[in-house]
Amino acid sequence: VKVEEVSLSPSEDKAIAEIPASVKEEPVDSFMPELGISHLLPSPCSLAAMPCL
Repeated sequence: VKVEEVSLSPSEDKAIAEIPASVKEEPVDSFMPELGISHLLPSPCSLAAMPCL
């Protein structure tokens, strides 16, 4: 029984660690322009102009 738990534990930890990691990156990029952080950056100026309108 211990062997099964050990094999399942790392599998779940990896899956859980990968899911939130990818999910956090996407929302952060989407929220950044919405919050207006992109306005402070000169690179996404053109992209920030669209949400500005």
